[in-house]
Amino acid sequence: MDPQESLIQVDDLCYSYDGLSLALDSVTLKIGNSSKYVLVGANGSGKTTLAHLLVGSLSPTSGTITRHPRLARSDTSIRIAFVQQQLSIYETLTVAQNFAVVRSEVQSEVMSTHRAFSSEVTKWLNVVGADVDPQASASTLPFSDRQLIEIARALYQRVPLIILDEPTAALDLRSRERLFATLNMISADGTSVLLITHDFGEVTRLGGEIIQLEEGRRVKRVEVPRTPQPVALPHPGETDAPWGVIGLSVAATGLEDTIPILTGKATVAVFDDALIRSSVWLSLAGLDTEPGFKTWAQVNQFPVVPLSAARLRRYSVHLMPADRQRYGVFSSLSVADNLRLLMQDSKLIDPPLSSDRVSAIANELGVVMPTPQSPMTTLSGGNQQKVLLAGILEANPRCAILEEPVLGMDDLSRKKALTLLAKYLTQGGACVIFTCFRHNYEELPHNLKLLHEVA
Repeated sequence: MDPQESLIQVDDLCYSYDGLSLALDSVTLKIGNSSKYVLVGANGSGKTTLAHLLVGSLSPTSGTITRHPRLARSDTSIRIAFVQQQLSIYETLTVAQNFAVVRSEVQSEVMSTHRAFSSEVTKWLNVVGADVDPQASASTLPFSDRQLIEIARALYQRVPLIILDEPTAALDLRSRERLFATLNMISADGTSVLLITHDFGEVTRLGGEIIQLEEGRRVKRVEVPRTPQPVALPHPGETDAPWGVIGLSVAATGLEDTIPILTGKATVAVFDDALIRSSVWLSLAGLDTEPGFKTWAQVNQFPVVPLSAARLRRYSVHLMPADRQRYGVFSSLSVADNLRLLMQDSKLIDPPLSSDRVSAIANELGVVMPTPQSPMTTLSGGNQQKVLLAGILEANPRCAILEEPVLGMDDLSRKKALTLLAKYLTQGGACVIFTCFRHNYEELPHNLKLLHEVA
């Protein structure tokens, strides 16, 4: 196929979710063969909507999408691999079975247990650096591993075009490096790549053509916006002794340490590995985790036993996960009801939050949403993350333990989030941030805790 030939041609594409406002407005673009593209824009700019239209899971309100015959399968489906923010891993299946179901010519139950097929799955898992048993149940794996499996499964399909929507959100630095090297490799071998990101820093990692969206419209002449100056943040005072402490032990790596909880300050706990980061958070929440992980907590000189999210809330300690799909948002509920759940102890209660109040809370972090009564599923991943963080801060707990709290947020939203966190700290709150990316929190007054593997 000629490299200059289009895999997809989009002309005057418009899309509306409600028939009133346009999520995409008159977008025209071309996806070529053996090419690389980076689709950038702020949260809510229409990036994910455009991806769903390209793969055929949404139909245009107006305009046309013309796909090359090379993208057509014999079963009428489209030969495009799509790694979504909302992962499509089947948690009731094994890793190998998840690979088998995406190949229509394969009998999934037979092939997923066949030794040769398991070896093929392992090969693709190794490409993205996922140390996972093909026969493991997907439900037992942390979010970072499931995201790597989703990426490996997309590569395994060997299709002409792969679209990845914020694929680096839950990955540690080593996994990110490996992903970009892999994407550049498959592009050189003839696969077109469309990377969707809010992070302009990732543009140069992949290269290729930049497609920028602003409020549903394509910007023809792309200029990376000037980074705003850091927000001037107050430096609150600290107490001499920590209000609480988190202890952790990871047998496999020899990591054994404590993380202080300091009044008026954030403790940024930096992990080398996303799996360890998530497993420590899960252990604090009282959820299943990998063998060999032990965690304990003490607040205001009292040990928290047994350790769980519910018991921590009794001490006014609230948890926020990186894996918002599984542990964070209630997808079937509205934005308003999600905020109410985050702000109350355990259930929806009357009186409901007014639409004005929900809008005021959401506006503090720049949440883009149709209405406060809209389901969470209508929000982009970055905007769902903002709702989670806004709800926890509005609840004003004594301490917030946050795993990658700015995950999926564009840079302006990240700075707004840090400003709100700083305000929360000046009012006497305490915060522990679990992260693999310390640079995301440099503007925040914090105590740095580096947690390195020993083995």
